[in-house]
Amino acid sequence: MLSIFVEASCNRYVRDECRFCHVYPPLKPSLESREDWHMMPDTARLMAEKIRSIAPLKELAKKEINLTGGEASQNPHIVEIYKIFRTLSGNVRLHTNLDINSEKSKRWERLVEITRLRGRIDITLYPTVWESKQKPLLKEIIRLQSGLIVNLIYESLEDLLRQLKILIDFFEDQHPYLMPA
Repeated sequence: MLSIFVEASCNRYVRDECRFCHVYPPLKPSLESREDWHMMPDTARLMAEKIRSIAPLKELAKKEINLTGGEASQNPHIVEIYKIFRTLSGNVRLHTNLDINSEKSKRWERLVEITRLRGRIDITLYPTVWESKQKPLLKEIIRLQSGLIVNLIYESLEDLLRQLKILIDFFEDQHPYLMPA
């Protein structure tokens, strides 16, 4: 897999759309202007050309490209960037925290468009926003695509077990025929 950071780090816990960006050291000195916060399509094209010209990267990209970053769906150019990297691989994924306020947000619309283009959306589960934001949108993502990776971040075995229970309960409700009796 080849992971490509398409967004540095945004004020993602405040708004659905990037209005004010921040990056912490050591990245801050290297990102001079706002254009540097989000990958632009021209940069994606340049990266794609470089990946094509370097055999090991080209082979990795053929297997899978993971578009990630602080919150990749906040990059306003992510659909165009997805299309560019799709020319390298039929297996392009976008990772999101799915901490989105509603299905009317531009971030959500971008995710839906990527699934329509045969991209896959993967998420990181965050129990603090599970019920209010992630759960309703994950139901929709499952309707839109056939595969999914869910990352779990935990500090203890207890945290891990709690998150696994959240997922088991969710999938039992969604697809009871998939769960063992």
